[in-house]
Amino acid sequence: MVSAKGNKRRLAAMFTMTFAFFLVEIIVGYLTNSMALVADSFHMLSDVAALVVAFVSVKVIIIVIINVT
Repeated sequence: MVSAKGNKRRLAAMFTMTFAFFLVEIIVGYLTNSMALVADSFHMLSDVAALVVAFVSVKVIIIVIINVT
């Protein structure tokens, strides 16, 4: 079983990498006038939002578990 602390670290790492790719794609897409890169960057932004939701849910589960015990 994986600990909640490990899950938070993994989610934070994935958030950082995904957000970095988002920034690179949006900047390069804008500079090169590439509609495909700009569109994909917003897809990456939706992935970032999903990772934020997952991170918040892990934090809520930890709080719930602490309050139950």
